Amino acid sequence: MKGGEMNSVRIICSVGENGKNQRSDVVVIQKALNFFIKNNLLTPLIPLKEDGVAGKITQSAIRRFQQVSMSMVMPDGRIDPSGKTLDKLNSKMLMSKRQAGALTESKIDLLKVSSALLPGVSHQTGNAKFSLSVKRALSGDVNFSELAKEDFVKNVFDAAKRESLISGVPAAVAAAQAILETGYGKFVPIDINTKKYSYNLFGIKGVGTAGPVDIYTHEVINGKRVKILDRFQAYNSFSESITGRTKFLKQNIRYKFLFSTKDPKTWAEGLQKAGYATDPNYAKSLISIMESWKLI
Repeated sequence: MKGGEMNSVRIICSVGENGKNQRSDVVVIQKALNFFIKNNLLTPLIPLKEDGVAGKITQSAIRRFQQVSMSMVMPDGRIDPSGKTLDKLNSKMLMSKRQAGALTESKIDLLKVSSALLPGVSHQTGNAKFSLSVKRALSGDVNFSELAKEDFVKNVFDAAKRESLISGVPAAVAAAQAILETGYGKFVPIDINTKKYSYNLFGIKGVGTAGPVDIYTHEVINGKRVKILDRFQAYNSFSESITGRTKFLKQNIRYKFLFSTKDPKTWAEGLQKAGYATDPNYAKSLISIMESWKLI
């Protein structure tokens, strides 16, 4: 891409979260993202430094593109050489080039075109709303509470399948746990004092990559359901939550036996046996969810 000319974007290695991030590839992606940003197609992001460093800001810009142009509920912040995100980026660039030509002739407001090109972009005018949009864009925040159940299931299951290729954890179990633990994304843990959003899809306790959140929860103690205050892990994104769950399972020796099988039902029963949850019907609930949504 030279002198503002929009050639097809090509990279050799993956760029973004958990990518190889070869400097020349990162610069190419940063230039492409800046094309959208400078043309108001990734509102309200500001132009990236084209320094070849795939830091948090560049990763957030990738996630923003995935959100608004691909309707990804759980953007992974990564662009692969032969992946869907790169294909979409190139197709959007071609479309915007054609739209730009039409704009020159008809003098249409560019903001209207951007809304058509990238559905989901919100153009805010008030300072408070603008600040909120910036915060959400940089954090990769998506409001799961507004999703229909089938959309939540599809997006979580798709993300879990990608993680399963690396971890060996059955995607059906991961999706069922996310459904059960968060009520289809409507009850993701939020700190009772700071209102910090945890992105924790699996009810994992402790301190996560983004620290902890304190919330009220219920546990079954001596056969009785009791309300308690507990600390749960917080993450920077939903994809990070899925990766964090894999790490949690692999680091705890009590779950080691599970990795000898890939059968979702065996995993559900094994999680309960290992004490993942205090609910005596935990395994039955997971299996019921997997069967009802035809995940197995």
